[in-house]
Amino acid sequence: MGRNKKDATQDVLNLYNQMQEDENIESGKEEIKVIAEKVGGLLCQKIGNIVLCNVDAIVISSFLGLRILGIYNGYFYVISTLMGFLYIIQQTLIPSVGSSIAKESKEKNYKDFSKFQYIYICGLYHGAQYAC
Repeated sequence: MGRNKKDATQDVLNLYNQMQEDENIESGKEEIKVIAEKVGGLLCQKIGNIVLCNVDAIVISSFLGLRILGIYNGYFYVISTLMGFLYIIQQTLIPSVGSSIAKESKEKNYKDFSKFQYIYICGLYHGAQYAC
């Protein structure tokens, strides 16, 4: 009725040997090298991003002091939050815009683009006006 473990083990060994003999599968050293390069690049990018995002705080604190840095960080976090909300809104509109481009006429797409641009610019203007 059922197969025993010995048969299943033998099947796995046969498949493994067949994969080793297959000419399409390379030794794997090149793949490991490519993966290591990509992981190294990702690590460098992450470290660079941390340095880039924090250099303003280091410069402000060294030249102007911690009090000014606290004020700067308060405004920075408020603006970052607003930009995060705008990003979320923008990302939710992308699928509908793509669908509209595929289905609607150029004139309607241009009118929609003009509306979105007007709303976005007004939002940025009023957001900057209220922040200051």
